[in-house]
Amino acid sequence: MNIKVVDFTKFKSVEIVCWQYDYGQKIELIGENIDLQTVVQWSYDSIEGIDSKLIYEENEKFYSEIPDEALALTTDFKGYIFVSDSEKGNTTYLIKGRIRPRAPITE
Repeated sequence: MNIKVVDFTKFKSVEIVCWQYDYGQKIELIGENIDLQTVVQWSYDSIEGIDSKLIYEENEKFYSEIPDEALALTTDFKGYIFVSDSEKGNTTYLIKGRIRPRAPITE
């Protein structure tokens, strides 16, 4: 399984690169106020709608899955993370996903 580490401690926007059809990828999220109440809303430019994924915890680290629908595309996708911050309201982090096209994986 491929795990991408997304660190928001310095920047609020991070770009990741994924192989097309490389299903089952997940991201480790590092950032202020990211917890189990946080949701990643995945958006795809070529199709309408948003796919929301809750964050889950493993070994004291926070993860979200990249939807397989995003990894089947030839276009870029985005992940919007809205974090509740008592002082500032909602803080938004952004994951920009780029797809590297390749032939479908056959088993």
